[in-house]
Amino acid sequence: MREYLDFETFFRSPRPNNFLVALVGLCANAETDETSPVIALPPAQIIERIVELVESEKLWGDLQTDPASLRLSFVAKTPFLRFRDDIDVRVLPGSEPSESRIAVYSRSRIGHSDLGANAKRVRSLLAQLIAK
Repeated sequence: MREYLDFETFFRSPRPNNFLVALVGLCANAETDETSPVIALPPAQIIERIVELVESEKLWGDLQTDPASLRLSFVAKTPFLRFRDDIDVRVLPGSEPSESRIAVYSRSRIGHSDLGANAKRVRSLLAQLIAK
């Protein structure tokens, strides 16, 4: 079992093969690429929806969830060379019970550049959650 990423204390890789979306101030040691949007679903439904998305994506798997702490992690494989990328998600309650924010960190295990694959993956995940 993998340990969940501690968004509050982790340090980002200096390589450009990662992408971070989080609330401003959540990550004390890492600058975010984008700020987490408000998602009009309560935290438990966000967890359920991400589980559905991971299970529906052919190249995503190795899902681990901890609904009590509102955390998930999974692995995505790149389409051609099947490189493995790690994705950690932490769901945060919004200002209203029917809202959530999420922190997502997607990073490649190997290589220097990912040609934007991690950013594309995180943005796609967020778009699918917002559209639901």
